[in-house]
Amino acid sequence: MKIENIRNELQTHVKPNLTIIQKEGLYPKESLIAMGKYGLYESFLQQGEKGLLQSILGIAEVSRVCMNTGFCVWCQNVLAWYLFQTSNTTLKQNLFMEVSKGQILGGTGLSNPMKSYSKLENVLLKATQTQGGFIINGTLPWVSNIEFNHIFGAVCKIDSKEYNLACIIRIYEHNSSIKLKDNISFIALEGSATKSVILHNYFVPESDILGLPAEDFLLRIATGFLLLQIGMGLGCLDLSLDLIKKSNRKKSTINAYLPISQGYIQEQRDNLLNTLEKLTNEFVLGDKEYLKAVLELRLKAGLLTLESSQSAMLHAGSSGYLANSIEYKLLLESYFVALVSPSVKHLNKELHDIAQNSGTAKHWMRVVEKFYALNN
Repeated sequence: MKIENIRNELQTHVKPNLTIIQKEGLYPKESLIAMGKYGLYESFLQQGEKGLLQSILGIAEVSRVCMNTGFCVWCQNVLAWYLFQTSNTTLKQNLFMEVSKGQILGGTGLSNPMKSYSKLENVLLKATQTQGGFIINGTLPWVSNIEFNHIFGAVCKIDSKEYNLACIIRIYEHNSSIKLKDNISFIALEGSATKSVILHNYFVPESDILGLPAEDFLLRIATGFLLLQIGMGLGCLDLSLDLIKKSNRKKSTINAYLPISQGYIQEQRDNLLNTLEKLTNEFVLGDKEYLKAVLELRLKAGLLTLESSQSAMLHAGSSGYLANSIEYKLLLESYFVALVSPSVKHLNKELHDIAQNSGTAKHWMRVVEKFYALNN
């Protein structure tokens, strides 16, 4: 990863356009492609699972400047993670390298299925098996980092089956079975290319299947998916510290009376990073205690991001309350880290379920065991 080139791209082309990206919906596509050339999405291609920490730190580097762009970078890294983890060698050969180099951009599509497994929503995409693949119907909202000629990963409910399908959806403009609807407005991150995807008799060939059953695939990607999100939180924390340090140059005397200090945020940030390094260095699949530790760290990142951004605003004082202040931008970005799926309340529910010897991962394991018992 050519980190100096990435930083230069951020300072030259992203930072001058922060307001337009965040509020007016400028999608930083050219910068995403440029940073792909500098290796921002290549960690799994080059290092496999050992590339997790580098990917997370890359997401943090971008999010420190612009959460909107950092979120798109997270989407792209997760898509590369999907393709790294799939057992479909044809799909991996066709897409993994191009996605890892930013030559094909795309999204994750897991918000709805993640909520459905926790019984918060129903699966919105339906799949019917046919010769050579599946026919998909349904509307999936809130898919980010997508435009025509992009791709994303999806999970679909299969007719009359207890297991689901994980697949790649290719958003080709000439394909009449797929439409994009852009009618979503946010208080920030307007430039994240977030759309609703409408599928009508969309054909997924066997060569585009990420996992069947989907639950087997999800067991392989879930912890990495969560760990990569912590990169956005780290970016917020680093920006919070930058702003607090700047405020303290002029206001350190009065800021000493604030309940949360620069030292506290720095200590919490360092502890978060130390735990993150430990978890990525000891990455394992299918372990209940490891999953629990990842969920706890993801929750901590969300809550600490809220705490640090609020502290940055209070350190700034009235200047932070001005329209278009960096502190205001950061505050909105921190809400996003706490709300993006899985949200703070969703994470708490999942940890509660695990404590009750239940939870999504345990359900996935039961589905996978039953599938292979019936198909061997």
